[in-house]
Amino acid sequence: MSTELSTLIPIRETLRKVLNSVKNPRRRAILLILKEYNGLTLETIQDKLKGKGFYHSKSTIETCYLSPLIRAKLVVKKGQLYSLSSLGEKILTEIEGFEWPPELSKIRKCYEELLLIALNNGPLTFKDIALFIPRNEISRVIGRIKKFLMRSKDRVYYFVSSPLYGDVSPSERKVLDIIREAGEISTSEIIKKAPFKTRTVFKRLKSLKEKGIINSFKQPLLYSLTPEGKKISDFLLKIASIIREEEKAKEELKNVIIDYLFNKSEPVSEIELIEECISPFFENYFKRPIEPDEFQKIKRELKKSGIITGDPYSGYQLNKELLQKYPLPKTN
Repeated sequence: MSTELSTLIPIRETLRKVLNSVKNPRRRAILLILKEYNGLTLETIQDKLKGKGFYHSKSTIETCYLSPLIRAKLVVKKGQLYSLSSLGEKILTEIEGFEWPPELSKIRKCYEELLLIALNNGPLTFKDIALFIPRNEISRVIGRIKKFLMRSKDRVYYFVSSPLYGDVSPSERKVLDIIREAGEISTSEIIKKAPFKTRTVFKRLKSLKEKGIINSFKQPLLYSLTPEGKKISDFLLKIASIIREEEKAKEELKNVIIDYLFNKSEPVSEIELIEECISPFFENYFKRPIEPDEFQKIKRELKKSGIITGDPYSGYQLNKELLQKYPLPKTN
């Protein structure tokens, strides 16, 4: 699995929520409205949408358009006011002016987008794709975005025996030199490097195989991006990179929690931990409060790694073994 793909796996659910939330033109319109008039009531958002030609009840706007944006952490609601989160601001910067392809406009599991991002690093085989997309979905996924993909099946050539250059022609020698330099090389790459026509390359390869100097094997079917597919892939990769950076900031929160608890001589309650440590961090970095599921995930990871101990009833503190290794500073 490529490095790029391995970094996508942990954020794929967040990526799916973000992409599905911004595919809808009304939700994109709301993001643009909140960028221009940050901190709006539902009534004001309804009025601004009318100005853009979208007529909906407040209930529909709240349920169908605002709620998905909040779940994707792009919009935050404080009291009666809606505003952009830091993630919402960054995502809007990338999607503003982008024309969403019809092939990617439906709400799905975003396998199509995941495949386009994965292909940014180079061609993949069916077996490669099956590492991150269920096998029974791959054909349908490829079919939906076929205009962005290229399929190729090639032969790979390699040496069988050391060439006796007295037995080969000058043009055959040039082909052999290309293969020797690469070790293993596909037909298409040989054609690119050879200084003569494609037809001549095939003739020389056939001749060298008949002489027993080289051999070949069929390469699996490869999928790669068309120029249009590469543009969309680059766009999606930027979205994924923004989400990755947000996740890195959450990792930094763990260090903030450790520093906070290090300076506490007694266990702290869950409310204290959130109000005094976590909430200020989230407001500063993400322009929104921490969601319950985010807090539970961070707490679970810290407890699993043995950094903190405790529960909502007895309070939380650093692991005593850590305190023995790094004792608290003495106070006068």
